[in-house]
Amino acid sequence: MLRRASLYVCVTVYVGLLTSCASSAQSVDLAKDYYQHGLNEKAKETLIVALHGASTAPASKATALYFLGQISFDEGRINVALADWKSLVREYPQTSEAKEISGRLKQLNEIVGKFSDANITSAVARSYLYER
Repeated sequence: MLRRASLYVCVTVYVGLLTSCASSAQSVDLAKDYYQHGLNEKAKETLIVALHGASTAPASKATALYFLGQISFDEGRINVALADWKSLVREYPQTSEAKEISGRLKQLNEIVGKFSDANITSAVARSYLYER
């Protein structure tokens, strides 16, 4: 009887973990849809919840950081975008998002180092971000 109960608990925990991983990935996908449709506030809120979720898979956290940076960048909050992307590269260096953004980060850091946020235009930074 004890063995059966232990097996039930293990199966329940495993299924719960699978469900929460799937739901974190779904949350990030939902946030991407919000972002693509201009619902940035909803997208940011959903991404932040996913980023800080204890059961969120590392790949989903990496995607959340990538899109949080992208949204901040689009909103002209360059320093916030850089901070998100630096966290992405530092915490999840092997992800495709980190690999994609790391080379561009160096260029953006140089631009931001030369100009303050007040003087840098999103168009100038964007040209470096999307240069490749």
